[in-house]
Amino acid sequence: MHQIILVCIPCRFTLPTLHKERVYAFDRNDLAGAMEQFELCCQKYRATPWKNELACKMIQAEDAVSLQKLTDLSTQIHGEVNSLYDLVFAFVECGRIRQARKILEVNCS
Repeated sequence: MHQIILVCIPCRFTLPTLHKERVYAFDRNDLAGAMEQFELCCQKYRATPWKNELACKMIQAEDAVSLQKLTDLSTQIHGEVNSLYDLVFAFVECGRIRQARKILEVNCS
């Protein structure tokens, strides 16, 4: 008789699901807890699951300190240009066009 052992290796397909189950920001608006879990995923897996959703929550909460930390972690993994573009898109998604334009003007000139 053969025994099958399933191993879940975190990858770009499974990690977002695993991460969302552990992060309660979407249900309880626990941004500090979400940020802690996000940082663990960045350090352990070099991945940024639910980054844009967290960025939007932080923009809506006007939490500049956490948003800067999120961007710094993203920059370590994806590079500065990609992280800034993601930040711009998060501001646009939240309806903050002026802030998005400012980021582009400062960093692309």
